[in-house]
Formats: sequence, C-alpha cells, structure tokens
Amino acid sequence: MMKSYVVPCSSRFRDAVTDLARRRGATLSGLAREAICLGVDRAERLADPGDAERGDREEIRLRRGPRRGRTMRRKPRLQLRLPDGLSSPAIRRLLALRLAVEERDPLAALEEAVAEARAEAADLRRDRAVLAFDLLPGGVRTARDALYVLGFPPSAKPDRPAQKTRFRALSLIFHPDRPGGDAARMAQLNEAIALLGRAAP
Repeated sequence: MMKSYVVPCSSRFRDAVTDLARRRGATLSGLAREAICLGVDRAERLADPGDAERGDREEIRLRRGPRRGRTMRRKPRLQLRLPDGLSSPAIRRLLALRLAVEERDPLAALEEAVAEARAEAADLRRDRAVLAFDLLPGGVRTARDALYVLGFPPSAKPDRPAQKTRFRALSLIFHPDRPGGDAARMAQLNEAIALLGRAAP
C-alpha cells in the first residue's frame, strides 16, 4: 500500500536530491524506489542526513485559505509517495544512498548491484535445493505421502484450508513457469492435494 510522506530535511539535502531528480528526469519517489532496489540494508548503514537545523527555513507563499498571498517560513521538506511503513530517517537514508551512488562511477555502482543480486539469487537457489522435499519414487500413493510432499509431519491432521494454503505456497516455488521451477515436484504437489481432496469428508 502506498502512502504520501512529507519528510523534513536540511535545505542543502533537499537541493541536492531535487537537483539529482531534475538531472535524471525522475521524481523524488522514483529516486527513493531506485535506492530500495539497491538494498534497504545498504541504506541503513548510512548516517541519517538529519532534519533541518534551527535557522534552516524556507519561505513559501500561501496559495489557498484565509492567509492566501502571505509568506510563511517552514522547515525544508521533501514530498514523496512510497510504500507504507517507512520513517522519515529511513527515507532520508534511501535518498542519501541514491546520491552516494550517483557520485561514484555509475557503471561501477550498477555492476556492484548486479553482482550482489546474482550472489543473493545463488544463495536462494542453494537454500531451496536444501529445503525441497525428496521426490517419492513411486509417486504420491497414500495420505502419509501427501502430507510429506506438502511438508506436514506424518502425525499432522491439517484441515482442508491449511492444506490448500501450503499447496499454494509451495506452488509459487516449484511451478515450472516460475524461474527455477521444478516440474517433477510440482506434479507430486498436484498428486498430493488431489489425494487429500478425495480423502476429505
């Protein structure tokens, strides 16, 4: 779910971020989303650029309401639309990461991000191979086989909604249309859910 944020910051930070957005032909929200793709954990390692200092204010002319036409002083701010659940310091760190990447050689930064993504994908493939159930040589023949394929202990008695929830979760991992899918394991998942469905009262 998306949310509109008003993030207080220093005028120097605001100017640097808005200048980068202008040069890149992007929105402030777009810059923050790019930083999310680079890695929230990388942004969390950066120092928060911080709120505006005491004398750091911007002047704006009010356009609406009873005070229309008057000038008001307020803290500099950035307005963005991003996923719900972020704090102002977290958003400032994301934008600081995006600025830091821009200051470096863009190609080197991109190559580093690609290398990290490939390493993470390799880790996920290895973890999935370790956690995947062993194929049953004769297929799924009994309810006990079906529970095994769906990842339930042999003594478990999951109800039909629990069986379907587990089936859907495993389908997202093993469906052959997904990257790294496994047709043989998907076939046994289908056999397992069908067998348990026939056994249901």
